[in-house]
Amino acid sequence: MDLKTIVDFIQPLDTFITTEVEKVVFKSIDDNGFDDNSIGWCSDKNLEILLTINSGTVILSEVGKEYCTTNGLTTFNKLVVEKPRKSFAAILNHFLIKKEVFGTIASSALIDASVTLDKSTVIIGANDLR
Repeated sequence: MDLKTIVDFIQPLDTFITTEVEKVVFKSIDDNGFDDNSIGWCSDKNLEILLTINSGTVILSEVGKEYCTTNGLTTFNKLVVEKPRKSFAAILNHFLIKKEVFGTIASSALIDASVTLDKSTVIIGANDLR
C-alpha cells in the first residue's frame, strides 16, 4: 500500500510530504530501521525523538507540527491529525487486520435440519471432530 492510500483514509488536518512512498511499512518511530518506507506515530510526550528521524512518515498532532517547525525538521513526511495514536491504530485496523466475512459456512459444518439461521449473518467453521 502506498502513502497516498493512507492519507486518503485518515484525511489529516495537514500534510507535509517530502517523499512519495509506494510501499509503506508500519514501525515504531524509535526503531533503528525507521527509513523512507516506514510510517509511525509520535506522542506529544515524546517529541524529542523526532530529532533522530531522517526519513519516513510520522503521524503527529498540531503540537508535534509546531515542534518540527521550531526545530527545522524537514527531512521526513508529516501527517498532522488530532489524535496520532488513534489514527495509527485505525490505519492498522483497516488495512492489516483480516476481517471475517459473514455468510461463510464451511462445507464440513454439521447443521441440523431443524436449525433456522440467516446465512448472511453467520460464520460457521469446519467440523474438525474426528
